[in-house]
Amino acid sequence: MKRTRLLLAGALCLSLESMAQQLSPSVLAVSGGTARTPTMVLDWTVGESVVETVTASDRLYTQGFHQPLLLVSEQPNLSDADAGYKFTVAPNPVVSSLRIDITAPESGQLQLLMTDLRGHQFNLPVVPANTTSMQIDMTAYPAGTYLLRIGKPDGPQLKSYKIVKAQ
Repeated sequence: MKRTRLLLAGALCLSLESMAQQLSPSVLAVSGGTARTPTMVLDWTVGESVVETVTASDRLYTQGFHQPLLLVSEQPNLSDADAGYKFTVAPNPVVSSLRIDITAPESGQLQLLMTDLRGHQFNLPVVPANTTSMQIDMTAYPAGTYLLRIGKPDGPQLKSYKIVKAQ
């Protein structure tokens, strides 16, 4: 009987130990968070006193900010690309209809892209050449914060706006 209890206690300890293991990378910190998009996960922590990378003959040790697959690239200077373009986006916050007034130095199409903060894209029409004003029906959009990007099709982004959709 004593042997059975001892065997049962040992099996219980081993099962608890195996449940405590984790094979995925993790961060233990006092404060921080995680941001996720469909293509990326960004983990950050606050209050790290040491951030460095140490290399040995066949090993790499890192401390601090760990994002080995994060690519940060410089955006081109858009001061020349957006010269002469003027956009007025109103009202903001919007309830039902968002008006965009366009002043452009040249005739040509403009591409509008609306995304929510999770990266979900909403289809908007291509703005035909010589359009001076247009309306976007926002009644089907849930309340929240959106990013409206205006640019040339197959060209640079000209302007970006934060749009707040109210109830």
